[in-house]
Amino acid sequence: MKPPILFLIVDCLRSDRAFGQAKRSPGGLLGRVVRSGRSYTNAVAVTPTTTPAVASMLTGLYPFEHGLRGLLGFTRPPDVSTIATALADAGYWTEADVTGPLLPQLRLFDEFDEYRHVDGRQASVHGIRGDSLTRRLRELRTRRDPWFLVFHVWDLHEPRQVPDGFREPALSRSVYDRALAALDARLAFLLPDELLDDVVVCVVGDHGENLRFEPRGKLGTAVASLLWWDATRWAMRPFTERVIAYGARSSSKRALRLAPRALITHGHHLFEPLLRVPYILVGPGIPSGATDALVAHVDLAPTFAALAGTWFPGGVGALPLPLDGEGDPERHVVLETAWVTAIAGVRQVGLRTRRWKYMELDTGGSPALFDLERDPAERRNVAARHPQVVAQIRDELRSTLAGARVEARMSNEESAVVEGRLRDLGYLE
Repeated sequence: MKPPILFLIVDCLRSDRAFGQAKRSPGGLLGRVVRSGRSYTNAVAVTPTTTPAVASMLTGLYPFEHGLRGLLGFTRPPDVSTIATALADAGYWTEADVTGPLLPQLRLFDEFDEYRHVDGRQASVHGIRGDSLTRRLRELRTRRDPWFLVFHVWDLHEPRQVPDGFREPALSRSVYDRALAALDARLAFLLPDELLDDVVVCVVGDHGENLRFEPRGKLGTAVASLLWWDATRWAMRPFTERVIAYGARSSSKRALRLAPRALITHGHHLFEPLLRVPYILVGPGIPSGATDALVAHVDLAPTFAALAGTWFPGGVGALPLPLDGEGDPERHVVLETAWVTAIAGVRQVGLRTRRWKYMELDTGGSPALFDLERDPAERRNVAARHPQVVAQIRDELRSTLAGARVEARMSNEESAVVEGRLRDLGYLE
């Protein structure tokens, strides 16, 4: 029997915080799914920006393959299919309920049977959207045909949602951690235990988040609110751009790694806090346990196809998530930042293996190599010590990126609409 699939994409959900919350609150949704399902503790985002990351999840392709390489200006090319086509052929009803930058002008959800984009002001699951999710799941579970629902959770994104009951100073946790605790409890309420008896639930983060100097308490929250005020951000923009440019072009990249959240949130570099995300699968046919196999966003579409008893090709190196065993020990994942700022010459590309993280400017300058086994915090650029490793990885990376497609562009009218929506969300000044 083909299982229904609920695909929960939690914006800005970091791996360390997700699995930490699961241990801290075993009765929350994360605790329940980790205990009953299969966790992937070494999953990485292929890019730390929502639009290209979600496009990779749904197409099984890297951004350089599907062409949606940024938040603005790009659209899904007609010859790029999403997992919705394969699932429809397998008899599934497909549906998406999304928010933030996942706008209709992307054409990313055109192949779904139903698509809803929720305005950011109504996106919190602590409000009526959460109640609507419970009601919609109840309706879907009465269907005779299997279904696939993509639900995009926005509550960890700025401005983070921390309802009453999770704001007490006694919690002694950052705003992000309080928002995650509240979200975990709310999702546990919205998604009852019996849902896991007949529905496969997949919980993932689209990318991580920079939490350096994440605010704590009322004073910290007030300072953070001041820093996120439009006038403050406009005044800080020249300084922020200099920090990003200097960090991207330096050999150590230290300015990127150490920059506080007020300057860099996500999208501007390829260090682990922005790339490490949780993958958790739970439901009928999913064995319990955990694996540190290196997996990536491009593996999700082939996984959903396999669960549905069909096939979806994906792109370079894409494989279904291993439900047993440890996956491919030689797995390589291609990384890139998206075009999210107007700062010239700071876009980075990279490649991740189980041991090595390599990154450079997309023009080929400022190479950096980090040994993740010995230096998981990525403090030391060891490119000079391992020239053979650098040469091998660089050759593979450049050979892979040489096949990058010419992006499909939005019309001027579509770009203007998306630009306005992104400005409302705080992405653009």
